Order: sequence, then C-alpha cells, then structure tokens
Amino acid sequence: MRKIAVFLIFVICFLTITAFGETTVKVTYNGNTLTCDVPPYIENSRTLIPVRMAEQLGYLVEWDEKNRTVNLEKGDKTILLKIDSSIAEVSGKKVTMDVPAAITQSRTFVPVRFVSENFGYNVDWDSGTRTVLITDPVSVSITNVTTEKTQDELLIKLFADKTIENVETMVLENPKRYVYDIKNAVLSVDKDEITVNSDIIKSVRYSQFSLSPYDVRIVVELKQDTTLTAKYINGLYTISVLDGGVPTVTSLKLTEGENTASVYMTTDMTLNYSSYKLSNPSRYVVELPDADIAAPDLKGSGEVIEKAELTRKDGVTKLTIYLAGAVSATKCYITSRDGNIVVTANLTDTKEPENSEIKADGDFLIVIDPGHGGDEPGSLGKINGEIVLYEKDINLKIGKRVYEILLERGYNVIATRTDDSTVSLMKRVEIANESNADLFVSVHNNSFTDSSAKGTLTMYAYDTPKSGHSFSGKDVAGIIQPYLAASTGSTDRKLMENSKIYVNAKTNMPAVLCECLFMSNPEDLGKLMDEAYAEKIAKGIADGICEAVKQMKS
Repeated sequence: MRKIAVFLIFVICFLTITAFGETTVKVTYNGNTLTCDVPPYIENSRTLIPVRMAEQLGYLVEWDEKNRTVNLEKGDKTILLKIDSSIAEVSGKKVTMDVPAAITQSRTFVPVRFVSENFGYNVDWDSGTRTVLITDPVSVSITNVTTEKTQDELLIKLFADKTIENVETMVLENPKRYVYDIKNAVLSVDKDEITVNSDIIKSVRYSQFSLSPYDVRIVVELKQDTTLTAKYINGLYTISVLDGGVPTVTSLKLTEGENTASVYMTTDMTLNYSSYKLSNPSRYVVELPDADIAAPDLKGSGEVIEKAELTRKDGVTKLTIYLAGAVSATKCYITSRDGNIVVTANLTDTKEPENSEIKADGDFLIVIDPGHGGDEPGSLGKINGEIVLYEKDINLKIGKRVYEILLERGYNVIATRTDDSTVSLMKRVEIANESNADLFVSVHNNSFTDSSAKGTLTMYAYDTPKSGHSFSGKDVAGIIQPYLAASTGSTDRKLMENSKIYVNAKTNMPAVLCECLFMSNPEDLGKLMDEAYAEKIAKGIADGICEAVKQMKS
C-alpha cells in the first residue's frame, strides 16, 4: 500500500509539472527577464502572471482578502480586478476582460496583456521562445534627420514630435563610430543613411535599432577622430561634429523655355539659404553663408532671365538672378533637391503693375519679415493637446502674402524668408540695414498661458524717430494697427512698446512687429487655420503698410 501511495503522489506531481510545463512562458521587461517563485501560465490563449511579478513592472499592488480583489496602481491610473470575474474597473470604468484574475497554487495571477496595455506599456509575443515582451511606452517619434554643413562643423539635426530626453551614448572602434541611442523612440523616416562630403566624417546612419525596448540608433562614422557634442539648438536635438572645410558652389546651369527659365546651382555640401526679390533693377537674390565660388557667371536669352552672377562679400555668397520682366510680373520659386538649389522664374504678366502712381522708384524699400522658420517653430497651436499649427508656418503664409500683395501693387519689397528656412535675428536685421530699407514689418502670432487672451496688437521699440527718419516705430504701428485689427475681427489690443524686440531695436529704419492673433486662444486659432481669414489678415497688413508709405512719402 505504501508503494502504491508513493506512486500515486509521483504521478500527480508529474502530471502537474507536465501541465504547467506545456503552458509555462517567459516574461521580459525591456529585455530583462522577470522572475517569481511560481511561473506564469496560459489560459484561453492569454498569459497570466503572478501579481508579485507585476510589481516588478512598477505597479503598486494591494490585496483585499475580504472582497477577493486586487488593486493595481501606477501614476494616476488604477485597475481593480476581482478573482474569477471577467469585469474589471480601469480608473473607475468597467471593462470586460478575455480571462479573469485567478488564484492558482495559492498565488494571485493577473492577465499580463490587459494590465500592461491599460497602463500604457507595449506588449508583444514571441511564439518561437514563448516569451511575453513588455516594453516601456514609446515617448517620442523621430520624424526626420538632416545634416547642415557650416564652415567649422556638421550639424546633425533630429526632428521629433516631442522633446528627446533619454539618450545613451558610446564610442566604438575599428572603424571609429560615435553612437547615440534614443530610448523609447520610434523612427518614422524612410532613408537610413546620409553620405557626407568630408575628409573627417564618412557617413551618418540611423535605424530602428531595437523593438524591445524601442530604441532609435544614430551612428556617426568617422574617417579620423574629431570632437562631437550633443545639445539642443533652436529647439532641436543636435549632434555637432567638428569638421573643417568650406562648402563650395561648384556649378551654375541655365535651362529656358517659353515664359520660364531655371537656374541650377550645385554645391558640394547641403547648405542653408535665404532668398528675396529686389526691384530697380528686377532681380532675385539667393544668399548662402560661408560658401566659396568655383562656378562662372552665366547669361540668359533675356526673355525671362538676363543673367546670373555669383559674388562673395563678408563671408556671404550671393547668387543674383537678373530678371527681364518686372518683379511683380515674375513668379520665382526656390527648391533644394539632389544637391542642387534650383530657382525657377515664370513670367506671368508683361503689363505694368497696378497702382503705378505709387510704384517705388528706388527711393523707398519695404522689408517684410515672416517670424521664426526652419529650426525655430515659434508658438504652437494645439487642440486637445495635439499640435495643429506651428507659428512659423502661419507667419510665413501671412507674411508671404503681404509680400506678394505689395509686389503686385508695385512696391519695392524684400522678404527675409519665402520658405521654411532658419533665418537668425541678426540676419534679418542685416538684410534690412544693408539694403538701406525705409520700413521694416515683422509678422508674428501671439501665445499666452491663459487661453482666454485673444486679439491683435502691433509692437514697436521706440516712440522717437531713428536717425535720418521722420517717422518712429510708434508712428507706423499706429497707422497699421487699425487695419490689422479690422482684418482679424478679434480684440483690438492697440499698441505695445517693447525695446527688447531685437528686429525692431536693431534696424536703422522705422520697424514694427504685428502680433496677428493668439494661437493659445481657440477662437483666434480657428481663424488662423482658415485660409480665407489668413488672406484677409495679410490684406489688412498690406493695406496698413500702403497707408503708412503714403503718409511717410507725403
């Protein structure tokens, strides 16, 4: 009898071990295996883990013996599970589960996917190794990776939907590589490598290095060692690689068609550029900082483009394209592709511009300055916490239309930017001062912590005229503000003096800054997102400028 009893106990233990062995799984968190004195198991295709294993994921766990419930808490979220009940409460809301919590082997088990996903973790299943893969929630998405060559360094800029906070770095040898691992991040970029024309840097590579955990890896491979630093520059996580050498404009090419012509400018490195139009004579100017010239000038047929010249002065290279027609009758577009900067000019009208009686004849020049741009997004327009509009974009839309309206009316106008490029405050002032402009108008949009704040205002730096001018910034602001306020249909916040605004304070001519509307106010934001309103605002500013010019010239 004793032998039979021992045999029965052995059979029962063997069957129990076999049963659990067939359903036992492994659980990892960010690549680390979680352990407990009893293993997880599978029931109805769902994995249950001991509640003490759940504690290793950072949950606070409380057991209520009387009500047979287990309460899990993390941050401001709670999950209440009742043993053998498929109804759970997630932060007070009832939710149905596929499998209930259970007590097995005198231990409380909870469904791992249900609990983890409701706390925001990512959960995957590896059938080959029978492993539940739990990883921290993705905190950031990398939307673009770009490089920018300056005279002394290569800047690797990471564009993301949120602030990049957790980065681990290391250095690998043979070949020399600097590695930056961005934790809890996903890569939303198709291209995975940037070849750099450099004697020091071989390439910049990036990839979704890991899915458990989610890591994006940036690799800077070097030909020879140099200095690397990583920090935020103008709101972007930027890896700066010390790399000597001067970028060069290597060639100019002209193609012509009926009423259209394009100038192709090739450079040996990717460069930032700014562009603007000038009248008397009609010309389109592209500026490239810190670039050498190794290309000859060229001549056109004179139907759309007469000639294109490259000049270099004070560290700035300029491509000046002389247009055959009036500035207001020629549309110019600039793009960057395949190592080329391409300027296309289309002749749209050969007639004299309207309002020729007020056409500038070289004695009056207006600078329109769309605020922010490129790496500097400015204020953010949000709906339910999601970004729906960047200030830099709406500033460009309104500012560019002001620029175009004034050109169409025959005014002599420069725009500090006509695309999404980064233009420093110093550069904006330099454009205005070097061109000897007569009026400077910067276009911005406002923001405030209190979302009830709304309306429009015009800012100025000084209430007395600058040297050589009879009108002050305050005088011009007083003329433009009524037109701007009427165009927005929002609260008229009048004028504001602020001598700390760099572009207003450092320009040599009367200067104002128009704060069109508040991006932090829902009503104002809605207007900025409306194409018709944006056009109306641009026309209001243009009308105000026209009136200001009229008074300044009288």
